[in-house]
Parts: sequence; structure tokens; C-alpha cells
Amino acid sequence: EIFTRPWCVGEMTRARLGRIPTHVVIFPDFVEPTEDFIESYGHLVEYGCLVEKGMELRMIQETLAWVPQRPRLTLPPFVSEASVQRLAHGLVDQVTPNFHERNSPSGGPSD
Repeated sequence: EIFTRPWCVGEMTRARLGRIPTHVVIFPDFVEPTEDFIESYGHLVEYGCLVEKGMELRMIQETLAWVPQRPRLTLPPFVSEASVQRLAHGLVDQVTPNFHERNSPSGGPSD
């Protein structure tokens, strides 16, 4: 369902174009965009609000094809505090080294 929401796909497209480190959080009912869905996107989803923001259909379709290539973290069927903590730690562990390198004065890991 997330891929039929233009603003969600717009955020994904901006992240891809901006080279923002991106991870896919897989919920139990998550379905990858299929090739048919990607090719037919312009007929299936009203994406005019994204065109107004400078996003062409080709850019959106490239993003939909990019999503399955992203690192992913999977939520269990029943979400608990512990599973949310594991998810948060997984995201932080994958992003933190890059954050420290970009944000420390020396360009290396910070304390």
C-alpha cells in the first residue's frame, strides 16, 4: 500500500536522489513492487502532486526499482517493545558509523 501513496513514494525518490542512507523496514504484510506495477505506475496511481515538485514518472519508476536493492530489517508478525528496540538498534548500528565520519572534526570516528 505504501507504493500507492504518492507522498510516500515522493519521499523515497528524494532520498534516492539525495543519496540518503535508506533501509527498508519490512512489515508482515509488505509486498515488493513488481515489474508490472512499476511499468504501470502512471496508470495506477495519481502522481500529479509529485510532478508539481519536479518528479517525473521515470524518476518514480527508478525509485520503485531501487527499493528492493536497499538493506532491510524485518519486523516479526507480532510487534513487541523488544522487537522495536531490536529494529531501532539495527538501524542505528547501520547508520551510526557513517554519521560519525561525516560529523566529526577530523572526519574519523568521534568519541
